[in-house]
Amino acid sequence: MHGKILTAKKDAERRGLGFNLLYPIPKHWQSKDYCFHHINDTDVLALPKKIHAKYSGIHFPLDKHREMLKPYVEMIYKNKKKRVSS
Repeated sequence: MHGKILTAKKDAERRGLGFNLLYPIPKHWQSKDYCFHHINDTDVLALPKKIHAKYSGIHFPLDKHREMLKPYVEMIYKNKKKRVSS
């Protein structure tokens, strides 16, 4: 899992974005089943790949992508505790 986070951090940096993971990745999620989603230019959450991909690509520019995924983010993370910054 740490390799996936390091790769995502480097990719975010290449794209001019930060990488502040707000919540721990659910332990029961397999690495192949989730990806990271920027809710703004610095804060990141893990989302199931199928949901994330549903609103990605040429039909959803960045602002629409984030807007369309907001209800899923709220549903998945509504009762979760944020990570403690180290």
